[in-house]
Amino acid sequence: MSEREPRGEEKPSVLEEEDIKKFIERRQIRPEDFYLIETLARFPTDLVIGDLHNMFNVHHGKSPGEIRKILSLAKEGSLHYVKRKTLLETILQFAEKYDWATCYNLVRILEDRAVPWSLEDFQSPE
Repeated sequence: MSEREPRGEEKPSVLEEEDIKKFIERRQIRPEDFYLIETLARFPTDLVIGDLHNMFNVHHGKSPGEIRKILSLAKEGSLHYVKRKTLLETILQFAEKYDWATCYNLVRILEDRAVPWSLEDFQSPE
């Protein structure tokens, strides 16, 4: 347990949330990919919306290529570069395994979660 976690209070997994459970069941997400959902669920909601809101409904099956293009154009050292890069790399891993509609559904669920930015998001990644 880290010093930042309250003692005796373990945060429930995102996989226990009803919307996520239904998504996993309906879209037949494999257990070996649950970690991708858990990773994506930790990103601030406005970052998810800003980078992924129209990605899958606009680009459909070409979304993985578009994500790769965005990653290649991202400017290292820019504000939130590391966090944004990690978000895009994680969704790319998911998109390479599932169809665009499944990715689109996941993004919509993540957008509704209201995850705020944390102080760590504003610190240098040194």
